[in-house]
Amino acid sequence: MLEEVDVFRGVPGFYWGIWALIQATISDIDFDYATYAEARLSEYWAWKAEVNGERAASGVDMPLRERRWAQENEEDNGGSSVATGSLQTSASTQSTVPI
Repeated sequence: MLEEVDVFRGVPGFYWGIWALIQATISDIDFDYATYAEARLSEYWAWKAEVNGERAASGVDMPLRERRWAQENEEDNGGSSVATGSLQTSASTQSTVPI
């Protein structure tokens, strides 16, 4: 189940980033929605680059949030989780989920 959840882990960052961009345009509330949108969308793009291998291919360091998630995911799976670009496979369950 963790693998299935991990497939969609970046989607909330995208959702809340778009929501914040809309709020920055229409809201009367005194809040810096544009900065919030930038933070959430940055989380999404970092996740996407990690999942599709762009980050590793470009030699850029893994963002802190992604490092922590990978560490927690490895601990939860006993070190048996392997991310493979378009697929996430767990040796313990032998399930493959397309990303």
